[in-house]
Amino acid sequence: LLAWTKEFAVEGVAGEDINGLLQEALVKEGLSNVQPAAVINDTVAVQLAAAYADPAVCIGSIYATGFNASYLESYADKAAKPQILNLEAGRFSKLMPSCYDNELDDLSADPGEQRLEKMVSGRYLGRLFSLALADCWHTKEDFSFTSRDLSVLLQDDSAGMEKAGQLLAVKTGRQLTLEEAAMVRDIARTFTTRSARLAAAVYAGILWHLGTDKERHIAVDGALYAK
Repeated sequence: LLAWTKEFAVEGVAGEDINGLLQEALVKEGLSNVQPAAVINDTVAVQLAAAYADPAVCIGSIYATGFNASYLESYADKAAKPQILNLEAGRFSKLMPSCYDNELDDLSADPGEQRLEKMVSGRYLGRLFSLALADCWHTKEDFSFTSRDLSVLLQDDSAGMEKAGQLLAVKTGRQLTLEEAAMVRDIARTFTTRSARLAAAVYAGILWHLGTDKERHIAVDGALYAK
């Protein structure tokens, strides 16, 4: 492991061989008959698993607490053997962040790192929304919304927005009018739509690199995508 992301910070892992640590743990638990051959990235695992069912899959992606993508590099017209490349796409930084992105990054455990992931993934969307809402209301309160809360807001398309209103009342301590609740929902939709567009841009960039000579499928897994 080179470094932890998504605010994780478990001691004794960075700089170590993950497969070796797993084997030591198995032996400690009396499972010495289990011999792990390798530990693979979850994104690569999604791509491999999906490719067994659909040979057209050439891109894998995790769209959940974190965000990442991998793809099959054919090294066309080169001697190198085709292989799956794990992009660690969440580290992409050639972006135009908003003031809320910069504030979230400054408050994070790893400022300057994982800039795309901090704009896209489930670990951070609720926090970005909270910062924007606090700014709208000219307060420094931390409303502690989660990406699951955003789902509740976006799924409530009822005329009275009862579920959304109840959630907002609990999280903010405010009784909002229907017009105010609709505005707050629009803010949530702005962040989630941007997230989807940035993720799609990653996939488009890979497809642009691979070319349009044949049909290519993308395997995506993760709670943020699924729900």
